Amino acid sequence: MPDESAALNERSLGRAVRNIKFLPFNSLFYSDAQVRGLNAREVFAEKSRYCRAGFQWYKNVIWVEKAFRWMIKIGIMRREVDGQGLTSQIRITPLGRAGIKRISLPEANEPPRRIDYFFHSIQTILINLND
Repeated sequence: MPDESAALNERSLGRAVRNIKFLPFNSLFYSDAQVRGLNAREVFAEKSRYCRAGFQWYKNVIWVEKAFRWMIKIGIMRREVDGQGLTSQIRITPLGRAGIKRISLPEANEPPRRIDYFFHSIQTILINLND
């Protein structure tokens, strides 16, 4: 059983790393998400602070929120919870922290490879089928 669990964790981590490469968020975004909760409005307004060089930014707050939902589905982010329930803010998960650690900063700025595009496309289709 430990081997199955380790293989599953490694697959999840690999999936997280592949998906992080497709997102326009830089290391400062992930660092801030670890220290405090971030909401879509704040992130959208802070393009110069959170956008990785060479990536297009979102058209509006709704698209940032969609990116947040995607990151929650793949397990790298979670919603913050307060006394009233879920909030509009997100924080990085342990899986997300591990994925960020695995990607060195220069590598994170490299464009995704063809195999990354393939896996990303398949994953997007599968996740959207479950919605």
